[in-house]
Amino acid sequence: MNSALLAADCISVRMGERVILNEVSLEVREGEFFSLLGPSGCGKTTLLRIIAGFSQPSSGRLMWQGKDVTRLSPQHRDLNLVFQNYALFPHLNVFENVAFGLRMQKQSEPVVQTRVREALALVRMESHALRRVTELSGGQQQRIALARAIAPRPRMVLLDEPLGALDLQLRKDMQWELKSLQRQLGMTFLYVTHDQEEAFAMSDRIAILSGGNIEQVSTPEILYSRPSTRFVAQFIGTANFIPVDKMSAHKARHLSSGLEFDICTSDERDSAGNFPLKGELLFRPEQLCLRKTASAATCLPVTIQMRQFLGAVVRYHVEIPGSKPGLLTIDHSSVGHDTFAPGESAYVELATANLCFFKEQSRR
Repeated sequence: MNSALLAADCISVRMGERVILNEVSLEVREGEFFSLLGPSGCGKTTLLRIIAGFSQPSSGRLMWQGKDVTRLSPQHRDLNLVFQNYALFPHLNVFENVAFGLRMQKQSEPVVQTRVREALALVRMESHALRRVTELSGGQQQRIALARAIAPRPRMVLLDEPLGALDLQLRKDMQWELKSLQRQLGMTFLYVTHDQEEAFAMSDRIAILSGGNIEQVSTPEILYSRPSTRFVAQFIGTANFIPVDKMSAHKARHLSSGLEFDICTSDERDSAGNFPLKGELLFRPEQLCLRKTASAATCLPVTIQMRQFLGAVVRYHVEIPGSKPGLLTIDHSSVGHDTFAPGESAYVELATANLCFFKEQSRR
């Protein structure tokens, strides 16, 4: 699980003056569920195509267990790809779609029969073996595409946003099934998505891309609680930023209220090597709590701007008078808490310890 099966080494892609990927380096470990996550146009699909062998980088290398495979053709790479549109063959039935890769490998008929049955059983589609793929629902077609990818037993399966065409509930069901299947098979899955909830639900580690650059590679927990850049902080979950001045490597102060906060160790200083630095503190919705009265020294007065009932939580958007940006997003359990109405005055209690600081210049 700890050894690198695949490594991108300073992969760059340029089209004229445009940089698609900028010296991207990362490692995918044997047996992990690894996701490439980022907004549209960030370069994640381009990187996937290079890994699959469909595209070549302008510079850099792709390593497979320490061997350079940058110029190796797709059919000679020990991996399979599940396309976004599934790319099933409409003239073949389910069995023959799944058998296609095995037949291309010239496997014997007993091997084909065994592996196709095993693959269909894993995705719970064995009873559909003789049906036409055009008779299947979107979720069923997704399972057949996955069965076709795993039947030849590759070391790695690449998945290019395969759940994008499914409805919300089916996507959530398939997330659980994909992760369960990956653990059962012990294969390495490399997953591309722009949906952070999807990536968080399944991944062991995630690489965040923006503008062709790797912003951060880590576990979902670290990406959420310790983002290394403001882009990652904003892209992952809901981010609230409160402007502060940094007093030391461990302290920051909200000037309008005088509140002081403990921050994660950061030795960044201004151009003269001194404090303070202007910047922002990151607060997640659960690090803020609405109160009817100022029950603690860490409370700030706010005005309720909007209330949204979201089922398990009620989301409030509140404004800190005289502070820019002044809107904060706060999530409260939908049961057991005071309720607030738009226009009402209230107080927000802020967490004060172990917060992430981003200096002003780091905003992109």
